[in-house]
Amino acid sequence: MSAEEVAKAFVQHFYTTFDASADGLASLYNAQSMLTFEGQQHQGSEAIVAKLRGCGPVKHVAKSMDVQPSSSQNAILIFVTGTIQIGGDNPLHFCEMFQLVSTGPGAYYVHNDVFRLNYGFDRGAAFDGAGNGRSSPGGDVGKGRLPSSERTQGISHAG
Repeated sequence: MSAEEVAKAFVQHFYTTFDASADGLASLYNAQSMLTFEGQQHQGSEAIVAKLRGCGPVKHVAKSMDVQPSSSQNAILIFVTGTIQIGGDNPLHFCEMFQLVSTGPGAYYVHNDVFRLNYGFDRGAAFDGAGNGRSSPGGDVGKGRLPSSERTQGISHAG
């Protein structure tokens, strides 16, 4: 199977299983696996599944998937975006990155899993360097303009 085919099958299996029961994901992780969920790290299959189980009932819709080879020929990176509905609430946007590592022909485990909800961001959101997005006043960052207070600060107008 190509990396693309492995990734497509994995993503389908992962989210279908998670939506049914997070406990079904235990075999995809091992003791070295690491999940970073909204900035909090969880290591090992038991800790990861306990965190995912704590989300309660969920429904995922994967919207896009990107695949890249990793630094090892035995690993692939998968980046997924989509929506997640938690406990019947309105869907939220999420992104999730997996690194799958091969344990044999056609067999993989999740070595790294990084999950983030994408809420509260607008087109003017900026990264503050501490892992937090922040909206800029007026949403001007990212549009090639400074917020209005910064555009006029320190500028003298010749009359």
